[in-house]
Amino acid sequence: MECQEYARYMEDVFENDFTTVWGDVRPFNDLYPDSRPYGTLPFVEPRSGLGDGFEARVRPVLSPDNSFDSLRGIISGAEERLYAEQMDLGGSLSSVSGETPVAWLSQASSRGVDTKFILDSSQSDSGTHRTYVNLISSTTSVQAVNVNGGDGFSLIHNKGLVIDDQVWIGSVNWTDTSFMNNRESAVIIESREVSDLFAELFLKDFGVNVYTVEERGMDITVRVADAGGRPMMVLSVDAPADHEYVWTVDGEKVPFTGNVALGEMSAGTHMVTVTMADTEISASAEFVIPERNGSGGNGMLLPALLCGMGVLALGVVVAVFRDRQEARRRRPSSRQVFAPPRRVTYSFRSGGRRR
Repeated sequence: MECQEYARYMEDVFENDFTTVWGDVRPFNDLYPDSRPYGTLPFVEPRSGLGDGFEARVRPVLSPDNSFDSLRGIISGAEERLYAEQMDLGGSLSSVSGETPVAWLSQASSRGVDTKFILDSSQSDSGTHRTYVNLISSTTSVQAVNVNGGDGFSLIHNKGLVIDDQVWIGSVNWTDTSFMNNRESAVIIESREVSDLFAELFLKDFGVNVYTVEERGMDITVRVADAGGRPMMVLSVDAPADHEYVWTVDGEKVPFTGNVALGEMSAGTHMVTVTMADTEISASAEFVIPERNGSGGNGMLLPALLCGMGVLALGVVVAVFRDRQEARRRRPSSRQVFAPPRRVTYSFRSGGRRR
């Protein structure tokens, strides 16, 4: 960020903190008289990581000076969208009522603002953070989720918000210590372009979850891989991996419950339906397993053991499907589905596993 006025303001803050006249700062050598220089450290010129530039109005925020009141003020003015992504949430500030950031999110959501909240769950206090998110989800209309790492990162370290066409970003955690005791700094950036950029990044971290599934429905993907001359079917649904699902193939329930499954099916046309357990959210798709080299497969369906993006191992055979006559193939029943059955395209890939 290039701004002379902001730089001068932060320089004044630094000099004020650095001075010893207030009695709360002492020279380093007075506190550690036996310390010695570490030595010469190597320096590597950093690569330029500058991206696109935008013009914006910026406002500084400081703890303990004004961060708590500034946060309340900016959230109370939200009209369109309010996305908060936080590394920490203190117990005293997790209440959905009173003067807490969570209560302010709830109030914004109640007046129609699109309100989403991400809280890290990768640390030792992940259980507590999950409890907070469950409370928020069950008692407010805020769309709250825990995130335990993602694409290219292992920890949600952000302390930021997108509020309409503004962005709050800085070091202020949602804890009493960070708001009231620590020296922290943040900046409010007023720019539609910048807020859109951060909103896009936020939604990527928000990922696929029960809220996105409720809003958009589920899409089934069917892929067929070449496993030693025999077609191997890979079924997946773009839905949360930590939820259970009910799958049926040609109208018959199968015993795997994950959001991805791997199996071998006989040649022909098949209908697959998946329902998110304990909900009415479901989707259906029709797909064709072609004849290959005179072999249509033996109709065995196997569960997949999943980790990350790939299939790691196969379990034991859990069901055997016999070839069925066309008249016995069933269509989805009258229960609620988000999309009508559709024919799914697929491709053959070499190898028996998809990475």
